[in-house]
Amino acid sequence: MAKEEVKTIKQLISERKITNFPEKEIKEIKPSGLGSTEVVLNSGSHALIVHSPVLDGPFEQVLPLSQINDFSYYASFGGTALQIEFDNFEVKNNISGKEFSQEKHLASDNYKIQYNFNLPSADFIPRMRISSNSPIVIKDSTTGRMDIETFSLSFETEYYNGYQIYLQQPSAQVVYVNLYRNYSAEDKQVDDPIIIDPTLSLTSAMTVCGNVYNFDIVSIQAGGTMNICDAKNTSTAKSGWVNFSLGYFGNFSLDPGGNIWGVGSGGPGGNGTSTSGETSWKGVNGTGGKRQPGL
Repeated sequence: MAKEEVKTIKQLISERKITNFPEKEIKEIKPSGLGSTEVVLNSGSHALIVHSPVLDGPFEQVLPLSQINDFSYYASFGGTALQIEFDNFEVKNNISGKEFSQEKHLASDNYKIQYNFNLPSADFIPRMRISSNSPIVIKDSTTGRMDIETFSLSFETEYYNGYQIYLQQPSAQVVYVNLYRNYSAEDKQVDDPIIIDPTLSLTSAMTVCGNVYNFDIVSIQAGGTMNICDAKNTSTAKSGWVNFSLGYFGNFSLDPGGNIWGVGSGGPGGNGTSTSGETSWKGVNGTGGKRQPGL
């Protein structure tokens, strides 16, 4: 078995794009995931750097995407397997008549999985079946964004193209994605060409929860993502929020292009709030509401 390379501080600074501190001030660098790194300084301070994903090679080599039949793609990473399937029998039973095809398009850090077909009817609802051996966590039902361990799948393009997205989750490991659109209002005719192309990527998000005392400095860089853990009805006191106790000289920074995600219902009874006039308090889902500073 090949011996794992021990990287120097200089190599890790370059790989993890750590620009916050001079090399001479750094005692140790501890990668803690695809998109997060702990930096220990000679002063004794501990910094958390949340950054864009660091992969051991080109994206298509790290995450091969295989076509397993005429309607499905399959990927596997870190012990999690994922299958994405076009699931409409109106098209499946008439591949040639509806000119159905599927293809993948590679970007630097994601795949666009494209399904092409001719519209079967004016009220047709495209449906996708997402399945995995790991739990599928719906992060944003509006845009159809879901995380499956280190995978991230999104139908955001479809949302911005005018589709309303309705998700059904019959089990923890299966999600059906239904895409509603008023084709008639857009002068679409039966047999007009339609394209559906969800985005598959690897999530680099680090999830944080409750009180965090480990760090004096937190820096979320462009391309980095921090998740606030989803609220659990049985433990609202410890989930759905995070509080960093950074100390007197601590610092928290969020660069342009960095992200902090806090989704799902929290607060009293897990119900959250959804009215634009309401303020979102600690642990509360504030869809349409406002953030309450300091809470």
